[in-house]
Amino acid sequence: MEDLLFWPDGTKLASASADQTICLWDLTDIANVPPPHTLCGHRDEVWRLALLPDNKTLVSGSKDGSVRLWDASSIGRGRTYTWLPTPLRTWCFDTDSRSVFTVDRQGKVARWHGIDFQQMQLLFEVDTNSVVSAFSPDLFSPDRRLLATALPNGVVQVWDINSRALLKEFTAYTGIVFPIGFLSQATKLIILHPDNGSLHEWDLAKGQEIQTWRGVANPSVERLSAVAFSPDERWCLMFSYQGANLLRDMATGHETNPNLEIGTSESVAFSPDGRIFAAASFSSIARLWETATLQEVATLRRFLLGAHSVAFSPDGTRLASSSTGPETIKLWSVESHQEVLTLESEQSRFVFSAFSPDGDVLGSLSMEGILHLWRAPSWAEIEAAEKKLESGQSP
Repeated sequence: MEDLLFWPDGTKLASASADQTICLWDLTDIANVPPPHTLCGHRDEVWRLALLPDNKTLVSGSKDGSVRLWDASSIGRGRTYTWLPTPLRTWCFDTDSRSVFTVDRQGKVARWHGIDFQQMQLLFEVDTNSVVSAFSPDLFSPDRRLLATALPNGVVQVWDINSRALLKEFTAYTGIVFPIGFLSQATKLIILHPDNGSLHEWDLAKGQEIQTWRGVANPSVERLSAVAFSPDERWCLMFSYQGANLLRDMATGHETNPNLEIGTSESVAFSPDGRIFAAASFSSIARLWETATLQEVATLRRFLLGAHSVAFSPDGTRLASSSTGPETIKLWSVESHQEVLTLESEQSRFVFSAFSPDGDVLGSLSMEGILHLWRAPSWAEIEAAEKKLESGQSP
């Protein structure tokens, strides 16, 4: 904390931080202080705060010599998101972007639709002991026809969502396995064996394993933390909790261990065109690389408490990254690598984020299993917010 400032009537507190942000605290009810409103705009540490005599205009000074003016009277605490009331294990948007499929902690598979996705339609139930993915809730096929789950004894189940029936069941292993995701228009399924970190590709029509490969360079000491496939399914990129990386050519089986210097990452994603990929790091950064050359494109900073997930918008122009605390989602321009918006909530660490297929809604799942949903701002709204920042106002 670099500086603190109370309003004369004691109802507000402003705090300046080295993370380039200013927090405004509502002290009206001192026994129930809500999370602060975060002001973003400075490009360096915020060192000093002052309040003009009108008690509305906040002045901030930064280490780089810049000074900004903020209209503190226009900053409200209105909630800008909605959430689903049931703790979840997995979720995804439907292809029409108008509904959300979920599997809750009791094994109930449901579809949520209507205004703010609050109308729930129960579809069917899976075993309450079913195992879900270790990395992301990507257990639904891309066309949203199928759902993959696994039982603790290594039996994999594939469900037909439309008919609400068990479509296929096979034994993939003698112990716990994690379905990772569907490939080849849902004709193949990738399965992880967590005991040794190996990945296995299964042909669903034949019920046969096609190929298998190690998950990281040294699975005996390194545990797999993130997996992603390129849109053309040529590349499989893997990360471990110890910071190791492995890139596999799915056609040839050739593997390399690129030194991506990201540290511990639980999320990696390819852009829609496959040209670049991004990873979130516990070290409070996210990085982007060129897929073809593995050259670093940009490092995104200014996360308070670590970065935990990354997701590209369907048109590839925006990158959403989740964090912890008030700054739930940071939205970045993929072209300029500039932060353009911060979306707030009152939950803790968010571990999986995704855009709806039309790009208009953004969802993120908290560690408590609560799915938050925001309407993603248009570029016109982002540009308007940027203009306010440039003029020293709150967006």
